Amino acid sequence: MALSTRQLKVGELVKRILATNIHDLEFYKIDPMSVSVMEVKMSPDLRHAHVYLSIHAAEEPEKILTAFNALAPVIQKKIAVELRLKFTPKMRFILDTTLEQSWKIDQLLNN
Repeated sequence: MALSTRQLKVGELVKRILATNIHDLEFYKIDPMSVSVMEVKMSPDLRHAHVYLSIHAAEEPEKILTAFNALAPVIQKKIAVELRLKFTPKMRFILDTTLEQSWKIDQLLNN
C-alpha cells in the first residue's frame, strides 16, 4: 500500500525533529554522533511511527536500540511540543541494516 502525502510529510517532520534533537540524548549516555535517523514511516492514522536508525558505534547496536526504545516516552514528549498534531505518534525504533547489507553485496560483487 502506497503512503499518502500526509504520511510522508509528517514522517519527514518527525525525522527532522529527531535529527535536530538527538544531541539531547547525551544525558542518557547515548553518543549522538553514533546514531543517524535514516527513515520514519508513519501509520495511516498517524498514531504510530517506525523510526529506522543507523547505529555506527563500537558498542553493540542492540544496546543503543534498547536504550532508544526505553526513552521513547521522553522522545515522544519532545516531539509533541514541536509537532502540533491531535495525537503524538507512538515511536518504535528499529535498527536499519540497509547500509551493512549494501556493503556486503558490494563486497560479493567485487570478489
